[in-house]
Amino acid sequence: MPSRTTGQVEASACDAVTRFHRDTLGRGPKRVTASLQAKTLLVLLEGVLTTSEQTLLEATGVNHARSIEMVREMRNQLMRRSQRELLAALSGVLGMRASATGVMHDIDPEAGSEVLVFRLADEPCQKRLA
Repeated sequence: MPSRTTGQVEASACDAVTRFHRDTLGRGPKRVTASLQAKTLLVLLEGVLTTSEQTLLEATGVNHARSIEMVREMRNQLMRRSQRELLAALSGVLGMRASATGVMHDIDPEAGSEVLVFRLADEPCQKRLA
């Protein structure tokens, strides 16, 4: 595979995570950005809440703190159960193996934002010496 720029790798990662999100939750995020630093890929997703999650957070009479925890727990369970598929999709677009032991995930339901951090097995944009 020809050498790609950091921006190309980041754009490919955004596309893969967006497709995964859409396939898993039925809708994609409104905005996705990625930042690659050596063997670490950080992906920030904004506007990620489904209609059901938004409804749960807005419901009157429901403990708001408990609703936040319910959304977090559901998303964390989903991420744990589909981590293999996400890594396969990411590995495919990066043209390399993403390390399964280095995936971190968190969501802020109130902000509607989610973050994924991947430890990669190799640097996708290694500079070659002439």
